[in-house]
Amino acid sequence: MSIPIVNLFSCQSLSCQQIRLALFTTLGLAIFFSLILLFGERSQFQKEFNNDINKLLNIIQQPVAQAVYTANPISLQEIIRGLFDYQPIYLVKLFDNNGVSLIKQEKPSYLTSRNGLADWIFQTRYQYYKTDLYINNQVIGTLNITIDTHLLVTPFFEQVRMHLFLELGHNLLLVILLSLGIYYKIIYPLHKVAYFLNHIDFSHPQNTRLPLLSQHISDELGQIVSSTNQLLQAVEKRSVETQTMLQEMEQAKQAAESANLAKSQFIANMSHELRTPLNAIIGYSEMLKEEAEDLDLVDIVPDLTKIHSAGRHLLGLINDVLDISKIEAGKMEIYNETFDISHMIQEVATTIQPLIDRNHNCLEISSAEKLGSIYADLTKVRQSLLNLLSNACKFTENGLIKLEVSKNKTDDTHWIIFKISDNGIGMTPQQQQKIFQAFTQADASTTRKYGGTGLGLVITQRFIEMMGGMVTVESQFGYGSTFTVQIPAELINEGTATSTKPIETPIPPKGTVLVIDDDPVARDLLQVHIKKLGYEVSLAANGDQGLRLARQLHPTAIILDVMMPSMDGWMVLSALKTDPELAPIPVTMLTMIDEKNMGYSLGAAEYLVKPVNRDQIAKVLEKYSTNEKPPLVMIVEDDRVSRDMMATILTKAGWRVTQAENGQQGLELICQHQPDLVLLDLMMPEMDGFEFATQLFHNPTYNSIPVVVLTAKDITLEDRLNLDKEGVKAIFQKGAFNREELLTEISKLLKKFEL
Repeated sequence: MSIPIVNLFSCQSLSCQQIRLALFTTLGLAIFFSLILLFGERSQFQKEFNNDINKLLNIIQQPVAQAVYTANPISLQEIIRGLFDYQPIYLVKLFDNNGVSLIKQEKPSYLTSRNGLADWIFQTRYQYYKTDLYINNQVIGTLNITIDTHLLVTPFFEQVRMHLFLELGHNLLLVILLSLGIYYKIIYPLHKVAYFLNHIDFSHPQNTRLPLLSQHISDELGQIVSSTNQLLQAVEKRSVETQTMLQEMEQAKQAAESANLAKSQFIANMSHELRTPLNAIIGYSEMLKEEAEDLDLVDIVPDLTKIHSAGRHLLGLINDVLDISKIEAGKMEIYNETFDISHMIQEVATTIQPLIDRNHNCLEISSAEKLGSIYADLTKVRQSLLNLLSNACKFTENGLIKLEVSKNKTDDTHWIIFKISDNGIGMTPQQQQKIFQAFTQADASTTRKYGGTGLGLVITQRFIEMMGGMVTVESQFGYGSTFTVQIPAELINEGTATSTKPIETPIPPKGTVLVIDDDPVARDLLQVHIKKLGYEVSLAANGDQGLRLARQLHPTAIILDVMMPSMDGWMVLSALKTDPELAPIPVTMLTMIDEKNMGYSLGAAEYLVKPVNRDQIAKVLEKYSTNEKPPLVMIVEDDRVSRDMMATILTKAGWRVTQAENGQQGLELICQHQPDLVLLDLMMPEMDGFEFATQLFHNPTYNSIPVVVLTAKDITLEDRLNLDKEGVKAIFQKGAFNREELLTEISKLLKKFEL
C-alpha cells in the first residue's frame, strides 16, 4: 500500500497536486473534528471532576466541623492528610467564622512545574473549591481546597485516550482509503497514459496507439485516450506528408543547385564568348584608326573612332550585366590589395576626362593633406568612382563636377570618404528611392533622354557594401546631386595628397631615345613617332636638363635641336662629346638651318632638317641600333582573330611573335624556340591556360619565363590565387585594358628579367 502513496506524494503533475490538496483538506478536517472531540471530552471530564470534589466536600464537612468545634487538632490533621491522598489537591485552608486562618497546609513534596498542555486544555492553572462548616445549623468556619490542573492531565488523557485514538484512527483510515481510491481510479490510469506518451517516437508514429482501458471508455480519461489516438493518427499523416515534402524539397534543392551551376557556367561562357570578339573589335578599330591617321585618311578616322567607342560602350554594358548577375548569384569576390589613394584618384581623373569634356563640364578634385594607402579592392573602388563620375557627367551640362576625398575615424575604424557632387538636373525624393534598384533609372523620361541600363549605381552600391562600406545620396531637383561613398580602410604609409606615382612608360629592348628640344609641340610629335618605332622616349626642354638626363639614362641615341635659348644645341653637343661616358652615344642634330658641316665637325652622327617624318627618324635609329634580336613573345590563344590582333600590336611595338592555338601546342613550341615572355589565354580546348601554367611552372628549364594572362574569363579569387601560385606575373581582362597598358606591362617584365 505504501507504493501508491509514495507515488501520489512524489508526483508533480497537475492532477496529483489537486488530489493532494483534497487529501490534505480531508486530513485537516479529521484533525479539526478530533480537536472538537478533545474539548468535548474535557468538558465532560471537568463536570465529572467537579461532582467528585463536591461529593468529597460533603463527606468531610461534618468531621471537619466537629473537629473544629471540639478543638481536636489531631483529628483535623488526619482529615487533611486524607484529603491529600486525592492527587489533584495540593493546598488546604481552614478558617473560623471570623475569617481567622486556623490551618494552611500544602501537599508535601509538591513541585510547581509548568505544563502548557494543561493550560491549553483547562484554560487555567488553578481551580478553587469552598464549603462552609456547620454545627447545629450555625456556621463555625470555612474549608478551602485548591486544585492544580497540571495534576489532572494524566487522569484526563487516561479517560479520553481510547476515544481520541479511535476517532483519529477512523479518520486516517478514511484518508488512506480515499487516497487509494483516487490513485487507482484517476492517477494510476493518468500515469499510464503519460508514460506511454513520453515514450512515443513521434518521428516514427506508425501504428502507435494508446490502449483504451475498459473501465474508462465513457469518462473523461477515455476521451483523453481517444483524442490522443486521433492526434497520433494526424501526426502519422502529417509525418508522411512532411517526408514527402522533404523529398520534394531535396529534389528542388538539387534542381536549384544544378540551375545555379548552369547559370554560373553560362555566365562564364557568355563572358568568354562576348568579350573575345569585342576585344578584337576594339583592338582592330584602335589600330585602324592609328593607321588612318598615319596615312592622313581623315575621312574614315571619325567612323573608326565611333566603332571603337561603340565597342567600348558595348563592353561596358556586357560587363555591367555580368557583374550584377554574379552579385545576385553570390559569385562576386573581393580581391584586396594595398594601393595609393592619390595615385588611384589621378588614374580615375585621367580616365573620366573625355566624359567631362563631352558635355563641357569642369572637374574639380580636392583632398586632405595626407591620404596615404589603403587595403581594399582597387578595381572595384575605381569602377565605383568611375560609375558615379560618369553619372554626374551624363546628367550635367556646362557645369561643375567635384570629387572630394577625406578620411575620418570613428569607433577605432578608419574611413576613406569620397564625395562626388554635381550641379546637374538633380532628383526628386521619389526618384531617389528607385536609383539603387537594378535596371531602373529615375523615371522613363530620364531613360529616353539619357539612355543607360540603370545598373551602374546598383553595382556601385553592392561593391561598396561588399567591402564593408556604404553609399548615400543627397539631391534636390534642379540643383544637382551628391553621392557619398565611405570605405573602411587601414591607413598605412601616409603621404601627401599631391604626391602621385609616375605613370610607367614602356622600356622596349630596342633602347631609349633622348629628345632635347625647347618646342613642346616638336617634342610631343617626336615622342609619338619614336614610340611607334618601339623605343622609350625621354624628353628634355633645354640643354641643362638634357645633359642631366643623358648622364642618368645613357640613352641609345640623342635627338638634339640646335636653336634653343641659354644653351643651344652646339654647346650641348660639345659637352656630350667631351664627356668620356657620353661621347659614344650617337647624336642626331635637328634644326631649321642646314649646317651639316658644322654638325659633323662637332661630332654629330646625323643631321636632319625640320620638318622630319617618321621614316627619316626610323632610318636613323635603325642605323645606330644594336644588332641584338628583339625579344620573342609567344601568344597562346585559341581565337584566331584575337591572336592575329595581338600579334599585330606586338610586331608594331618591335617584338618578335610566335603563336600557338592551345596549351599543348604552346608547350611543344617552347621546346623548339624558348620565348622571352608568354601571353596566355585561359579558356582553350585540349589544354587550357591553367594546365599550361602548371606544367610550365613545374619545369625547371622554363619556369623562369614570365607569363601574362590575357583572358575573357571572369577571374575568381580562387583562380587568381592559383595563377599567382603558378608564377603568373600579370592578369588582363580582355577588352578592359588598352594597348598602352598591355605594352607597358610586357616591357616592364622584359626589363625585370633582363631581356
